[in-house]
Amino acid sequence: GYYCRGYKSQDKGFHLSGAMQHVFVPQERGVRGLYPAEWDHDISFWVPDGFEDAAFETLARSNPDVIAVEKFETFPRNQLPPEAAAFHAHVPPQYQESRTYRVRYSSESKALPKEAARQMQLQLRDMTVASLHVYLR
Repeated sequence: GYYCRGYKSQDKGFHLSGAMQHVFVPQERGVRGLYPAEWDHDISFWVPDGFEDAAFETLARSNPDVIAVEKFETFPRNQLPPEAAAFHAHVPPQYQESRTYRVRYSSESKALPKEAARQMQLQLRDMTVASLHVYLR
């Protein structure tokens, strides 16, 4: 059935004793969220010899909504099983190692929807190829 959750008066708020109250403030006030949404996205690419992890981490962290960058997989091309080696045969020979990173997006000062984090990840992919000269997997 229906249960009364409060009443509405002329001050445009709902009232009920003991109820939670939401207060919205302008972003520039510096108020921080207690439990902001976090979105993880992975990116994998083949790297040339001499590639430095710090270069990717610096590029990723140039976005203020990136709160973590973690490398969690590395494998050399010459250790691929035959089926995987055939699948990656189109990769140019100067790319001998694959790396996978997990990038975490979040914002304490604004709502960060899943789609916004996805768009940031797509932009990071493009910037990584253009500036670090890697080959995406």
